[in-house]
Amino acid sequence: FFVSMVWLLHKVLKRKEVQLYFLGLMPIIIVSFSILANDQELKIQTHITGDPNKPIIFMIHGSPGSSNDFSKFVNDTELRSKALLITIDRPGFGLSEIPTNPPNIEEQAQMFSEYLNDQYPNKTVLLMGHSYGATIAAKMAAAKNSKFKSVFLLSIMADPLELKKSPRFKIVQFMSGSAMLKVVQFLIPQSFISAQRELEGLGKDLENLLNDWKNISSKVTLVHGDHDRVVTPFNSLFAKTNISKNNIDIDTFAKKLLGQI
Repeated sequence: FFVSMVWLLHKVLKRKEVQLYFLGLMPIIIVSFSILANDQELKIQTHITGDPNKPIIFMIHGSPGSSNDFSKFVNDTELRSKALLITIDRPGFGLSEIPTNPPNIEEQAQMFSEYLNDQYPNKTVLLMGHSYGATIAAKMAAAKNSKFKSVFLLSIMADPLELKKSPRFKIVQFMSGSAMLKVVQFLIPQSFISAQRELEGLGKDLENLLNDWKNISSKVTLVHGDHDRVVTPFNSLFAKTNISKNNIDIDTFAKKLLGQI
């Protein structure tokens, strides 16, 4: 294992835009890469740790959020010994650059898939997404020629009709284009501003995803808190109903008395 980590460090530290810190004895490698989103080049930051000889678990956070949302997994020594863990700061969040026009679900799914294909063309990849990130993961799994072995969808946003009932989305709609947003943006974190901007187009994104559920061929695991009022568990039920038509393995876990995971 330590020989593998030395090899990984040697390989990535020769590249530009690389930083390194340690979690105990475990190295965490921070690698930035460039993407093109709506004709704008953005620096996106990833955090990499674990065993480079094992399958990849690629983790996509929600909105708002950052790679830190998966710290519980990254800190798990057993999991790090069984996989190469890659967490990402999506555009506008964490330490990644803020886009002028935020990329939508489809665009982010494409850019993350291209990153994995370019950097890890022969590796087995498992996707894990939370909330908005779970929707991106589902879109990645539904893409033509998708080779993702498994997809873990936590508190997924999936049902466009359920979204319209959401108190959170009603606030997003109220704030959209509002002069009030320009006033309060100086008082709230940048991640909340980025979330507001990308959530404005979520309804259309979910409608565009309706024809994609049938294309998912990966093994799917859905996890949702049964008391989640931000993204209700009906979203996971919607996803399960549509994916189950594909005759693939689906595991569903409802976390009792739990809100947003």
